[in-house]
This record gives sequence, structure tokens and C-alpha cells, in this order.
Amino acid sequence: MSRLIRSVILCLAAALVVGCTGRAVLNLDQSLPADGRRTTAQVQEAIHKALAQQQWTLQQDNGSVIYAEITVRERHHAEISIPYSSQQYSIKLRSSRGLDEENGQIHRNYNNWVVLLNERIQQNLGLTPTAR
Repeated sequence: MSRLIRSVILCLAAALVVGCTGRAVLNLDQSLPADGRRTTAQVQEAIHKALAQQQWTLQQDNGSVIYAEITVRERHHAEISIPYSSQQYSIKLRSSRGLDEENGQIHRNYNNWVVLLNERIQQNLGLTPTAR
């Protein structure tokens, strides 16, 4: 086998391994500015809207915690809880399927979904999304 072909195969194999490597599960805690300008109901509405915009399905909202899920390509499924108040909200993983969750690691797409959801919530609250 030529040296070039061997190099290409090794590069592709390395890219495959790196691409499939899990990332630490992102459990996000987001404080909101203490300016007193938003109510719990406004935070709730911003989260509901962001869930719909990012194709998450709202499962339940008990007034202080929202439960939601997402299924992508009928293969990847995640369930989250979002405790919230007028001062803060958090996005926490509850369970997953098809995302290789193990030992605090998960498929990188899950973390991307959480980051995008968080950015959308912040936009809906009229805030500038935090840097990635």
C-alpha cells in the first residue's frame, strides 16, 4: 500500500474516532440580570417559546420546573428539566437514548442542542446570548 493511501486511511480513522468521542454532559445554570425587569411568568414564556423554536416538545410545566424532550431522526432522544424563576433557570439532562450517555459523557450533539436552546431563551428574554 502506498504511503499516501496509508496516510489518508489513518487520517480518516482518526477523524472518525474524534468525531464519535463523547463530551461531558452540559448541565447549564443561567443567572439572569438582577434588574427586576422580568417576572417568573416572562421567563416561563421565553422558555416555552424557545422550546418550540428549537423543536423540543414540552411535556409538563408545574410553574417552577419545565420538563421537555427532543427526538432527532427517530434515533437520538433526550429529556431535560428546566427549573426556573425570575432570577435564573437551569437546563439539566434527565435521560437519553441513542446519545451514548455513559460516565458523565454524552454525544456532542446533545450539548449543542442545550447551547442553542439556551441562546434562544436568552434572545426571547431580550438578552445578548453568552459566548459559546
